[in-house]
Amino acid sequence: MSLEKFLYASDQAASYLASQVGPDGVLLDQNVSGDLCSQYKLVTLLLISGHSVEGQRLMERIKRDFLQADGDFVSFPEKSGRERKSSSFPMSHFWIYMNNWIAMGAHRSGRFDISVPAYNFSTKESVKTKSGFQTKLQKTGDENMCSCHPPQILVKV
Repeated sequence: MSLEKFLYASDQAASYLASQVGPDGVLLDQNVSGDLCSQYKLVTLLLISGHSVEGQRLMERIKRDFLQADGDFVSFPEKSGRERKSSSFPMSHFWIYMNNWIAMGAHRSGRFDISVPAYNFSTKESVKTKSGFQTKLQKTGDENMCSCHPPQILVKV
């Protein structure tokens, strides 16, 4: 199979995903549009695949609906504990992981109004260790390791 077939398939997938971002940045599928776990990597995918308009719309929506005053991102602010983050257990357990993907996409596109608060939240909640970054969230009491951390990617501003 030629590389062109893979590139074509990749372009088709990216175009389809871009078409699923509504004019207000909300994903068209209402079964997933309210949970960050369905969109935290989508910002980066849209940006690197040439769909920057849709990426900007999605980032504006993430800022409007998920970004908290302390720089955290939560899907369900009305809930308590780990359930605030996501309905996906892995994403709610590794709390900082989604934040850092959103921060990377935002930073790449110059959306420092999103990336800097996210960076500040993540660095406040993390400590560098030999094997990654240990996170202890005051909100949940969880401790875990995360290999995706803004200090690795973002230039401190």
